[in-house]
Amino acid sequence: MRTIRETPVRMIEGEHAEYGLFRTPFHAPNLMDAPGIPPCLRRWRLKEWQHWGLLHPDVYVSIALVDAKYLATAWVSVFDRRTRRVFEHNRKAPFHDLGIPADVYDGEARFNARGFRVAIRNELARGSHRIAIDIAGRPGLPAIRGEVVARQDVTEVHPLVTALPFGPGRPFYSHKAPCPVSGTLAIGAERIVFDATRDFAILDEHKAFYPRRTFWRWATFACRDGKGEVLGVNLTQNVIADDAEQNENALWHGNRLSPLGAARFDIPPSPTAPWHIRTLDGRVDLVFQPQGARSENLNLLVLASNFRQPVGLFSGTMVDDDGIRHEVKDVLGVVEDHQVTW
Repeated sequence: MRTIRETPVRMIEGEHAEYGLFRTPFHAPNLMDAPGIPPCLRRWRLKEWQHWGLLHPDVYVSIALVDAKYLATAWVSVFDRRTRRVFEHNRKAPFHDLGIPADVYDGEARFNARGFRVAIRNELARGSHRIAIDIAGRPGLPAIRGEVVARQDVTEVHPLVTALPFGPGRPFYSHKAPCPVSGTLAIGAERIVFDATRDFAILDEHKAFYPRRTFWRWATFACRDGKGEVLGVNLTQNVIADDAEQNENALWHGNRLSPLGAARFDIPPSPTAPWHIRTLDGRVDLVFQPQGARSENLNLLVLASNFRQPVGLFSGTMVDDDGIRHEVKDVLGVVEDHQVTW
């Protein structure tokens, strides 16, 4: 069982980086001080993003602001669970007004372009994140406007905070959390109302010196169990070879975080066939049935990306640190299969 440590103020001090699992997000995840990357390259090699997945009975909404340094990317993608339709607004260009905050305690992630504005006001110090969207409609794509508030109280739901090494002096930082969400999004003529007693926004805050060529597979969901407590999971497999200990795999239940072993993904060639996802410690065994997906294939010389993000339903079992077995059946969530050169 991995130990969850108290969080230092800074992630990197001199030549030393703090690695492991931590109780709260860093106030200073100062990856730009990483000793393993030449100072002249740090600005261009650090990849940063915020991704939010909004889980609602009728829709799944994916919101992402990505700073690859030489390319700014943003999208708001909607999967309508009733019609199985996926539609997406996105922007991609070198010099858009994109900002990723140094931390989530008091800062704003934003992307501003004509007809496309997303502002994420991170106020973890006050227990919330405000996501405001103002995107104009286009032929075949409805406008999306509104604001939702994701509540994050680290005493109610233990965040998953990890700092891992890709190599000597090449750190990876991730902060993930299922947050009860409220508010309204107008998607075309329809109003989608989020209820914090039922719906979740899953945060993925990410800062990392990824290798030039990398991959990851990812799965996550959040729901409430029969007693009304939060139940969710985060599972990732990536280029870290020693992932029995060095991983960001964990189970959320109530205010407890249970670290997990290495995750493995059996991904079928058919986009509609189920995935099998398990951990090598035997504590998680899930089947994911895709219902729809956003995907993208890019080749921009300096960047190439093969990306699939299916949305669908999880069923299976998970065992927490107390030995309690949790069964889930047809719970909404998302998976990813991403290979990238950047």
